[in-house]
Amino acid sequence: EKKLSYEDRHELFQYERFVKAALLDKDAAIRACSWGAFQVIAKPYTEFGYSSPAEIANTCMESIDGHCRLFVAFLKTKDKKPAIAALYNKDWEGFTSKYNGGGWRTTNPDYASNMKRNYENFK
Repeated sequence: EKKLSYEDRHELFQYERFVKAALLDKDAAIRACSWGAFQVIAKPYTEFGYSSPAEIANTCMESIDGHCRLFVAFLKTKDKKPAIAALYNKDWEGFTSKYNGGGWRTTNPDYASNMKRNYENFK
């Protein structure tokens, strides 16, 4: 029998915790989670143009295109619009600050340099 890695056990625990919460209140459980490849919290789903928290979850489960649509909707919100200009200007630190907040250097100090490196590798 294959043993699960720490990461797999953690992911399974998170999924089980989500299912338990969803049994109590599905919409609240979905709103409390970050969704998609860009980890967008679903709490303010109406600001992103979605009609329900479930619409966000379903969109992210459909395809990577759904993840991208959610990310774009997130960036178009009033608080995140400055991140779009930073992306256009390839200002990776500016984008990181606008997208993740001012504490990114503490929580993920390589974020901006990783953005720059990945852009250069895949442009």
